[in-house]
Amino acid sequence: MGKKEWPIYGIIRNPPVKDQPLFRIQSRNLYVDVPNNIILDFITHLMVIAEEMKEEDEEKIREEFRKFAGKVNDFLSKNIPWMKFVIRKETSGSVRIGVQIRIDWKKFEEFLRDFPSNNKFSLTEKYEYLFACKRAGLIIALRDRESRIEDTQKRVREIVEEDITNTMESLDSLCQHISEYKNTLLRGARRKKLGILTLEYLPEMYSTVTSLKTIVSDGVVTPCYRELRKILGNLCWAIFNDILYQRSVSRARSVNFTPLYTVISQEWFLKSRGKGHTLKDLGDLRRCMKDMTDKLEFYSKIKGYGWSKKSIRKTILDTIDYSLIIVLTGRERREYDKDERIPFVKAEQLKPLTVRSIEMVISSLKNKRLSKSDRRLAVELSEGVIGDKKELVPAFPSDKFVMKFVGRIAGVNLYELYRNYSVFVHSYPFSWQTFPYSSVLEYRILLHEVNRFRDAIVQMLDRIHELKL
Repeated sequence: MGKKEWPIYGIIRNPPVKDQPLFRIQSRNLYVDVPNNIILDFITHLMVIAEEMKEEDEEKIREEFRKFAGKVNDFLSKNIPWMKFVIRKETSGSVRIGVQIRIDWKKFEEFLRDFPSNNKFSLTEKYEYLFACKRAGLIIALRDRESRIEDTQKRVREIVEEDITNTMESLDSLCQHISEYKNTLLRGARRKKLGILTLEYLPEMYSTVTSLKTIVSDGVVTPCYRELRKILGNLCWAIFNDILYQRSVSRARSVNFTPLYTVISQEWFLKSRGKGHTLKDLGDLRRCMKDMTDKLEFYSKIKGYGWSKKSIRKTILDTIDYSLIIVLTGRERREYDKDERIPFVKAEQLKPLTVRSIEMVISSLKNKRLSKSDRRLAVELSEGVIGDKKELVPAFPSDKFVMKFVGRIAGVNLYELYRNYSVFVHSYPFSWQTFPYSSVLEYRILLHEVNRFRDAIVQMLDRIHELKL
């Protein structure tokens, strides 16, 4: 596809000769997905040079233009190698210096194919590039009485038709997997007579993914990322709760308290943040585990078990359940002024289950049956970690913590996706779409991101099911 077929936003209008007699722009099209901000900044800088050197000889001015173009081209050769500026000597007319913007269309097509899936650049950086392409062109298109932006949108839509079709197919594939996973979970929940929070969320997830197809078909892109972010956050919270709950149930005939992370609220979040009682990352949980880790390592040395601190921390994370996370991170309810809106558990309810949870840690480390001394240690550690606390409020987990916890089990970097999509929640101008169908790259980037999201979700759900958590 050459320059004649490629859509443009508008045309750079040369200043009148009487205002700027030194140079004329010979390549005036503002092409879609070409960094037009660089072009306009380049021209503006030439005008500054021309004004500063207006008393100088024309050849000196041309040479200064060439020096500046050389510096810019050095940058472009390393970052945008398919584009460069050329300063020419005009042989006729009153204006004697010409400015050209040259595009290597073959390399540009390679860029259009490779850039959307280039993981060297974050989603934020890709949208910063789109901003450099779109903003200048769209401003001119909006101000120009002869604007043909509708023609541009029509041409872009024709070019990205296949990309949109592939995006819809990827969303369809995800919907199918959600439906199949829901049926599998439902059979297990009925058999085990368990309440599974993920089951409650999957219908909304399915509906949201289905609605994304409508949004995409209308050419709207950036709201998709906001919805993908919300899906990821909600699903991870549900799975996080279910992992803790099902581990607890597997170690006891029943859990005699309400799973606290099913009743999260803004009040709890704000109060816990104000008190510094949150789990921002897995490192915060590891610090809460320190005393237990040290005691298990000391016990290991006495018994000659050979457990390292690293293996102990890993095993606790691999087996932690509701009781253990509450006693390890919990604070007395009175620190929250016994606020009725903040969930809590009585320590007496947790003691038997905490002993079983610590026994599971020791058993997993030994990979053998527990001895009497192992069981005594579990009781001692349980008593030590609960202490004289009466009513416990666990630390409030951040979204980052929840996604890293679930992602660690699933073998997927879920937080990276979440963080990438977060930019579209905030009011950054570069994250605006402005017009539907104003960029070919935008739809190819969306296809790549939807595929990544689908693959991450499928891998997570399959892994969770495989581990029977």
